[in-house]
Amino acid sequence: MGRLRGLLAGDTIYRRLVAFFENADERYNSGLFHFKKEPGREEAPDELTPALDVDDATLKHIIRRLYYPESPYEFTVVPADILGSVYERFLGKVITLTDGHRARIDEKPEVRKAGGVYYTPTYIVDYIVQQTIGKLLEGKTPTDAAKLKVLDPACGSGSFLIGAYQFLLDWHLDWYAKHQPEKWAKGKDAKIRPAAPASRRRRCSRRHPRPKRAPRGGSRSTNASASS
Repeated sequence: MGRLRGLLAGDTIYRRLVAFFENADERYNSGLFHFKKEPGREEAPDELTPALDVDDATLKHIIRRLYYPESPYEFTVVPADILGSVYERFLGKVITLTDGHRARIDEKPEVRKAGGVYYTPTYIVDYIVQQTIGKLLEGKTPTDAAKLKVLDPACGSGSFLIGAYQFLLDWHLDWYAKHQPEKWAKGKDAKIRPAAPASRRRRCSRRHPRPKRAPRGGSRSTNASASS
């Protein structure tokens, strides 16, 4: 997000924005962008997006509204699972250009056939990870854990992979804390403090601020753009 704000300094914003898109496509290959021909992918690369010419004033207005105070959201504190849900919904859409040269957002054919895009709730992710990776790691050591491989062939926004990664972090921390933590502590005069239970750490990692309750008998103001 901070990199987008950096585009506000200077001109030719769209050219620099496209460069961001191309770098992201090259690095992550997430399916969000498709600028080059790829093996096994039948659809033609997107040649429209890089060729567009968008006015700087328009982009500055959009980018500023992504950040507080002009944005009703503070994205730095929005949990990953909420962003993942938005991302998966986006992946189910495609922008097409009509004969009248108007942009139209349609559902992808495979999404229509499947009945829509569905995001897996966090508590289900945690349960499945616990019942799979958790079972595999019972009685194991970090050396054994290093041999474990996790695959989600239809990962979408990566909710299961993120859940698995967080579980492994917590598992390793708990293991080292229970097995001679003084042996593993590094640095001069390293201090060892008791860690919070793994379940509590996972809850805290996903926690996000909740809106304050309105006083009884009073009205609660709602930002229209935030409630839509």
